[in-house]
Amino acid sequence: MQIDAASDTPLDESSSAPISCETLGTFPIGALDETALFTLDCAGFVTSWSSGAERLQGYHARDIIGQHFSTFYPHEAIVSGSPDEHLTQAATAGRFAEDGWRLRRDSTRFWANIVSTALYSSEGELSGFAQVIRDLSGRLEHDMTSPHQSDESLRLLIESVEDYAIFRLDPTGHVASWNSGAQKIKGYRADEIIGQHFSIFYIPEDIGVGKPARELATAISDGRVEDEGWRIRRDGSRFWANVIITAIRDSSGMLRGFAKITRDMTERLRVTELEHASELSAHVQSAREDAQARVARELHDDLGQRLTAIKMDLSLLGADMSACETSQSMLSQIDRVQEQVDAMVVSIRRIAAGLRPPMLDDLGVLAALDWLAKDFTLRYGIHVKKSVAVELEALTFSDAAGTAIFRIVQEALTNVARHAQASEVTIEMDRTGDICSVRIEDNGCGTIIDTPRNEKTFGLLGIQERVRQLHGAAAIDSTLGGGFRIRVDLPVSALETINKERPHHA
Repeated sequence: MQIDAASDTPLDESSSAPISCETLGTFPIGALDETALFTLDCAGFVTSWSSGAERLQGYHARDIIGQHFSTFYPHEAIVSGSPDEHLTQAATAGRFAEDGWRLRRDSTRFWANIVSTALYSSEGELSGFAQVIRDLSGRLEHDMTSPHQSDESLRLLIESVEDYAIFRLDPTGHVASWNSGAQKIKGYRADEIIGQHFSIFYIPEDIGVGKPARELATAISDGRVEDEGWRIRRDGSRFWANVIITAIRDSSGMLRGFAKITRDMTERLRVTELEHASELSAHVQSAREDAQARVARELHDDLGQRLTAIKMDLSLLGADMSACETSQSMLSQIDRVQEQVDAMVVSIRRIAAGLRPPMLDDLGVLAALDWLAKDFTLRYGIHVKKSVAVELEALTFSDAAGTAIFRIVQEALTNVARHAQASEVTIEMDRTGDICSVRIEDNGCGTIIDTPRNEKTFGLLGIQERVRQLHGAAAIDSTLGGGFRIRVDLPVSALETINKERPHHA
């Protein structure tokens, strides 16, 4: 079918009445340089092409006539069956209009208004379609950034926001506007991302289960959807995001697109994970203390008593054998076994006390520190000077706080024995106002604090974690040849109240 380009009769796009081929033939197709006007046969193949169509979409008539009009649709629209649906609607109603993305010959996208009108022969039979396409890219950009001229200040505000990605999607989920916050968070420039489908921000696992489409569907049905999850930046890195998608409708209720706000919540996620890790660490430490206390009691009470019973039996056996004038060598052997049993009892008591000294539960942390200092001197030959302020002797330490302070000092002394090459250690505890301070200092070889920590040594890390759980602060100081110093400051309120509900060890 040919169209007369010399006529001046306009095409009434607002009418849904059937249009005959003769009426279309009076339309000045060659004069429309700002609008693409062309015709299709009943199957959707291009049968004529205007200069405006060539200018707008980039095809010469010789290149496009005979091609199916789905050539102008993005891939996702073809997959969803939009071209066929478009023609079906036009054939049924006589006319069909929509706004959407279309492709130029160079594969670039533009936002278009499309009107398809059914054409009929003089006998009233469908003979094809006339299609008018207008480039609305300029209007889209205006709508996305400033829906009303009076909203210029809002547009400037949105554009200046850098902590939130604020952008708009078209009804099919393609990015239609982009603010500076979106560029900062996601890494794309506006010219790189506008026209791309928003699923590009989702991780492959979410795309595989259809999450992007599901979120748009929820926004359409409920008006709004909010989600937190992993998203992907331009460089492929992941970040934890809070996402809100809101459906945008015009006054008639037609869906015009979506407003999308994305916040980078990665730092908050890290804080939450640290809080969970801290809770887990506290639980592990508590469980370990309980286990050590249980093993210590069993060693001290059960195994210790059994060894004592064996020693008594050996004593009775030795007395009986002496009465029977048994050989001296056998009596000597019994004496040696008794000595070994005595040594085993001492070792078991030392091991049990190392796991958890009984006086920590029976007499409190200050008495346990006295025992620890004396035992350390006996075992390693390193003199320990210990002083405790009078104000602390009246303080009632909770079970958890007493255990933490004992373990802090114990770990510090262990480090002295292993690394310090010291001859003397000073332990001081005092109170200034609401702060209890614990200081451990040795006169050993010292170290350079800035050197990287051995990843397999967790002594100082364990001290810092215990201090943090008591809401305190720890500081270390050392120089080569100048000894090593640890200072721990703990709020008295935490020492008196933390974990009071924990049962006292028997």
